Amino acid sequence: MEDLDLFRANELLADGFRTLLAIGVSRDEALEIAQEQLEEVFAGHVFVNEHYYDGTDIPIRVGDRVYHRSEDEALGTLVKFEPEQDIFVIDWDDIGPVEYTMECIAAIGLEESRDT
Repeated sequence: MEDLDLFRANELLADGFRTLLAIGVSRDEALEIAQEQLEEVFAGHVFVNEHYYDGTDIPIRVGDRVYHRSEDEALGTLVKFEPEQDIFVIDWDDIGPVEYTMECIAAIGLEESRDT
């Protein structure tokens, strides 16, 4: 797995997590297994301020270019991400910074993964 990039590794871990849930493994146990796998895959690597949040299937980092999955698909930069404080902030290109609660995270996607 040493040639595996971060995005592909995340896809594989997410698929494994969904498979565990599908075969009846409890969510807590599946999360524990996924965390162990993540630690194995990325042993020795440090990803600063990266979070995998329940509302989205992608890792999100401060500094990532993101879009809103609405009709206008506005673009911006994630400037603050603190699930433990129930907030994240996006500095939108057109309207500036906006603070959201974590329940809104499902409406956000990474620009690089956006369907064109």
